[in-house]
Amino acid sequence: MKSFYETNKRKLIYDLKDIPEGIIKFRKANRKLTSTERMVSVFLQDCVRYQLIQGCSTQEIIKIGKIGNFIIVDFYIKEPSIVIEVDGPEHSPQRDAKRDKALNKLFGIKVLRVKNKDVEENNKKAREFLLRGILSEKGLSPRQCSSAIKKYWITKDSEKNTL
Repeated sequence: MKSFYETNKRKLIYDLKDIPEGIIKFRKANRKLTSTERMVSVFLQDCVRYQLIQGCSTQEIIKIGKIGNFIIVDFYIKEPSIVIEVDGPEHSPQRDAKRDKALNKLFGIKVLRVKNKDVEENNKKAREFLLRGILSEKGLSPRQCSSAIKKYWITKDSEKNTL
């Protein structure tokens, strides 16, 4: 596995020609974001605009292992290397833990999980959880994270008051 990791470290997201047709069809069929995923997407767009992250892609396909086990993730941030999963009722904690471990062990990708219910019922808390995870992965101290979160909300509030 070590050689696989070394050779594919820079190419986590594979070209579509490398991915089996069944996986591509599944991705296209499930390409539409849920309302909760759209909320998280808007938050991540804010993070890009405020220069907290470089960019983010949705529903990316990550190949694990030589044989071709594939994982489709909700959101993938390249810098810092983070996957964000929005968990609905169909998610299995045991299966999710295996996926998270594989992503972290093979590629050093941290997985942040947020539940649909948390995003819908307490959006501010869910945003702060994700923001804290992103900022800490960038190497910020807890104090710096708190300061950046406060700045995020000040900027967000000031945008509401402008046209």
